[in-house]
Amino acid sequence: MKVLFVGNSHSYFNDMPRTFADLYEGLTGEKASVTMLAYSWKDLEWHMSVEYFTVRYNILHGGYDYCIIQQAAHPFPGEETTMENAARIAELCDKVGVKKIMIQAWAEKIYPEHQELLSTANAKVAEAIGAKLAPMGPIWEKIRRVDGDIELYWQDGEHAGPYGAFSIAATLCAMISGRNASEIEETFACGDAASAGEKKPLPFRDFVQGMDLDFHHPRVLENPAEILVDPEPEKIKTILEIVDEYLK
Repeated sequence: MKVLFVGNSHSYFNDMPRTFADLYEGLTGEKASVTMLAYSWKDLEWHMSVEYFTVRYNILHGGYDYCIIQQAAHPFPGEETTMENAARIAELCDKVGVKKIMIQAWAEKIYPEHQELLSTANAKVAEAIGAKLAPMGPIWEKIRRVDGDIELYWQDGEHAGPYGAFSIAATLCAMISGRNASEIEETFACGDAASAGEKKPLPFRDFVQGMDLDFHHPRVLENPAEILVDPEPEKIKTILEIVDEYLK
């Protein structure tokens, strides 16, 4: 399974594509290879203008099974430009049989009223370009209603924290594998069960861990083993149940 991620920091935070690959491999036994074209502050228009040749080459010649399309969200550049540029990406995908998934992004933590626009616009675009929709905005809203102790956001209230990034990876894993997200619990373990070696440790990443992150001069943890941390099992259970609820 080869998957290409096209987006910005909402794709790269906490190495989310790697977590997707680990979950997919553990759940299916099939090797997952991921490539990420994600740049801070950039939207799909930038990808299809400044970085057009990189996106074009990867889609046409990369041998990908899926392309994950993630538009900028904070601020959201609007439905019209999202439609135009997502459609151009979709046209490239369609030429070589690459399946498409559009991420329905989440609103800023302090502006929940922005979710309706994000959800509506991304849903329209996904339908128009023939892409499946990963409904992350509504999933995050439900998780926060059910358990307010699950912090999905990083400290800036915009990017995905470790639980938020995990929820995205788990959603994509379920969508692409065709399996229930709750099966992740049967394959991986966290807490005492992971320490006892009963199952594989759950891939759960935090690449900041209290560091000061300056996007102009970025530096986060660079040892892959140090990025892996142990989440709270009940929070993981809640996230996976809600993912399954929205993907039915």
